[in-house]
Amino acid sequence: MDDALRSAYRDAEYVVFGDAPLAFRVGAPSEALDRLLDSHGVDCAAFITAFNPWGRRAGEAANQAAQERLRQYLRGRQLRFLEGEGRDPAGAWPAEASALVLGMPRESAAKLGRGLAQNAIVFIARGAAPELVELA
Repeated sequence: MDDALRSAYRDAEYVVFGDAPLAFRVGAPSEALDRLLDSHGVDCAAFITAFNPWGRRAGEAANQAAQERLRQYLRGRQLRFLEGEGRDPAGAWPAEASALVLGMPRESAAKLGRGLAQNAIVFIARGAAPELVELA
């Protein structure tokens, strides 16, 4: 992954939709994220998208279809998740629908992200800053 793409992932705003939207960033500890994990009885989560494989723009229809397949995969495995989106604060990329998968261990999240042809996922552990996990 080149430095520009890595910076884009690090600079993105990640938003989880729940009772109230919760925004977070890679590298910035978040008490709100910790409370969210606690409220669901988990100590970790992974923020994953199926949009724009390998960081290349895909069409809206292709992105939406890929994200729906991700949702079906998660539901089929009875994995709890909350809807979300990744946002580019510079506005160069449209928001990407995403899922915060509750209780998903880092290794499982990385495997899923690779299966979705993603460059990275964001891993969240209670008490730690969200971490960009590079996959490519």
